[in-house]
Amino acid sequence: MEEVERIVAPLRAAWSAVHIIRRWDSGFCRDALLTWCETHAVDYVSGLAKNTCLTALIADERRAMEVQGHATGTAARVFTEHTYHTLDSWSCTRRVVAKAKHLPATDTSKANPRFVFVVTSLPTRTHDARRLYEDVYLRAGRDGEPHQGTTDSTGEDGGAAGEGKEGGVSAEKGEKGEKGEKEEESERGENGER
Repeated sequence: MEEVERIVAPLRAAWSAVHIIRRWDSGFCRDALLTWCETHAVDYVSGLAKNTCLTALIADERRAMEVQGHATGTAARVFTEHTYHTLDSWSCTRRVVAKAKHLPATDTSKANPRFVFVVTSLPTRTHDARRLYEDVYLRAGRDGEPHQGTTDSTGEDGGAAGEGKEGGVSAEKGEKGEKGEKEEESERGENGER
């Protein structure tokens, strides 16, 4: 958290109305960091490691996606969101976005179906599930130097099951949600390397 504080403080000092969005992969998704961001008005988008509770949460969407994929013979994907609370590691309920993808039977090179989960503080009214995943989570992962050309264990760029790739901080200058000049800065990981 010291690294996040080190970046947030000068941004807030220079631009008091700055909207900060912090992005990281599942290896850094811890309640203490999420809570710090929530209490310091820093929005976040974080990969979330897949587990049986999360996959059960999207069971209906998964079935519909598989039916669509089998019917069309093409890849099918769905974006959905739910509220989620861990059994004991999170202090509150949070918004979770899921991307599920089912590949055609002819593509046996990857697991089927594939899931990526993301937890966020960004509201649905401004970031629906698909936009949040594609335009915020993936884009930040691709634009950040540590993420270029990386994939997680599901083969997805910047996915949730990665080995703790930490992303950058995006700051948008402006008032009342107006987008302004954008600054991005990468932060060092826990081992001090980029």
